[in-house]
Amino acid sequence: METNIDRKDIPALIETFDFDRAQDIMRLLDWKWLGPKNKSAVPTIWQMKRCAHRLLHHAFDAIEYEPQAEIGSGGFTARIGWEGDVSFYFTALKTNDYELDYD
Repeated sequence: METNIDRKDIPALIETFDFDRAQDIMRLLDWKWLGPKNKSAVPTIWQMKRCAHRLLHHAFDAIEYEPQAEIGSGGFTARIGWEGDVSFYFTALKTNDYELDYD
C-alpha cells in the first residue's frame, strides 16, 4: 500500500493493512518471531500492528536527516520515498534448508 500521509496518519494507515492475511502466511510458512523468554511463535495481530507503528515512526524520524528512508523487521517494511510517498508492506520468502558446500 502506498499513499502520501503525515506522521499523525500512521494509525489510520495501519488499520487499512490486512494483518490477518500476513498472519495466515506466517502460519503457513511456520514463520515465527522471537518473543519473551526466548520463545518463538507466530506473532499476534497486536504484535504485528505494534511493529508496523514502530517501523513507520522510525521511517518518519529518518527522513528528518535523509531524503528517503526504508526500514524493515519481521517481514514488514516501511518506506518513505523522494516525493513523500509512504508505503508499508509485508514480504514473505520461503527458502529450502540446504547445506552449502564451499570446495
